[in-house]
Amino acid sequence: MAEVMKKMAALIVLGGVFFLMACGDKTAETNSTDTADAQNEIPGWLKDFYNGGYEFKNSSIDLETGTASVVMSGKVTSSPYVQYVKVLEPQDSLWSEAYYYGDGDEIEVLLKTDSGYVTQRQTRRHPYGYGEELIFSDPLKETLDDVQCDVYETEYSVDVAEQANEDVGEEVISEPLTAVVTQKYYVDPEKDELIRIETDLTDLTAKTSASVFMMSQGLSFDKAMKKVSDYQTMDVYEITAYDDDLSIKIPDHN
Repeated sequence: MAEVMKKMAALIVLGGVFFLMACGDKTAETNSTDTADAQNEIPGWLKDFYNGGYEFKNSSIDLETGTASVVMSGKVTSSPYVQYVKVLEPQDSLWSEAYYYGDGDEIEVLLKTDSGYVTQRQTRRHPYGYGEELIFSDPLKETLDDVQCDVYETEYSVDVAEQANEDVGEEVISEPLTAVVTQKYYVDPEKDELIRIETDLTDLTAKTSASVFMMSQGLSFDKAMKKVSDYQTMDVYEITAYDDDLSIKIPDHN
């Protein structure tokens, strides 16, 4: 079961990260609660990340062993939106490189496989936390690669049941199934730049796994959770360089 959980965690990363780490020219939502204050506003460094051009490295980390099961690198341009991803780990990935591009919610995807290029369309996704009502903690101090960072903590909830029901087109899960996603944002205060995001996917992985058991075996949430292994996983997204002059050429695949 532990191996199944690791594979499911990797699928969450592959399905949710290989995609997604660029938001083009869209603007994330801001909070509008009665108690909103300056802390609730989207900071400039986060807006710049959402709308900028940059190079990145992305890893899925097993928190128990500290090892990475999925590692990729790439780069993003926001206007026009183009994203390039190269798979570094695992070595036996079904595809080695990917290009994401297009306007709007439906985008084109070009995958490089051993047998050549494969094209498909998919719904454009966004970074973990994008569009959520994020309330950041007061910054902590932490050194990262010789940079004394301001570290902001936050969390948000995901309605896993709603997503599962939408995926199959009917209500197959009637019980509440909410996962909590916690995050840390590392900011270089001298440059006012976001340089790293850590997203704990442990609860999301567990609840997603439970939803699979609930749908496939008709189990209640409590019974499904008993089948779920305690696999702790974190998504680590590192912005290695900002460059609004980045250019990504999409290969000729006709």
